[in-house]
Amino acid sequence: MRIRLAPALAIPAAALLSACQEQTPPAEPMPVTSEADPAPGQPAIATGVITDPLVLEGEYRVAGIDGAEVDLPHAMTVTITPGTIRYISQCVTGAWRYRFEGQAIVLEQVVEATCDRGRYPEEEGIESALAAVTHVRRTASNAVEFSGRGRTVTLFSQ
Repeated sequence: MRIRLAPALAIPAAALLSACQEQTPPAEPMPVTSEADPAPGQPAIATGVITDPLVLEGEYRVAGIDGAEVDLPHAMTVTITPGTIRYISQCVTGAWRYRFEGQAIVLEQVVEATCDRGRYPEEEGIESALAAVTHVRRTASNAVEFSGRGRTVTLFSQ
């Protein structure tokens, strides 16, 4: 015996069969990322302009000057206290007093005794770069970046 579907039932049967097939969900839009977005699996880091001396306070390693990595045979470090920035590179040192005026940072170099050896280009670079800075901010990679007049100094916490 043969069963024959009436033409009126053929269309609903076809609709039921197509409903059973796997459907591809519509694509979701990709999230917009910014410099402040952390890498997957990393905690979010507050970024932006720093205007509080207590936020700057700490011990740092100089990682870059004007976008170039610092690659000396020894560490170049910076110590920041409220009101003072001091770098040390073996026996070569430099110091600045600083204050904030709104969102700008103002540095004034302090003359102090230092060793008598010649200077590495990085040591000269940090002094001339810090003389030009006008702003300081925290980057997405958790660095502290001093910048101004086309110059930058990048520091990482020790």
